[in-house]
Amino acid sequence: MSTYCNDIGIKRGTTRIWLFVLAYLSVTAALAQKIPAFRNESLSVKTRVKDLLSRHTVEEKIGENPSSCPNRALK
Repeated sequence: MSTYCNDIGIKRGTTRIWLFVLAYLSVTAALAQKIPAFRNESLSVKTRVKDLLSRHTVEEKIGENPSSCPNRALK
């Protein structure tokens, strides 16, 4: 019977270790996320604009063009 209890103890200990490792990796991954290029002030304006425009949808890109909204351009 003591062997059975030791087996359960080892399983519980192993589970705790794995949970700790998983929690550690999750926190590390969350902290390691990079700043998007368009917010990185150390990059050139050209690089930042290119990154920002690559994130826009077609509708957003069209909306930025003043000739697509003549009334908006007059204001």
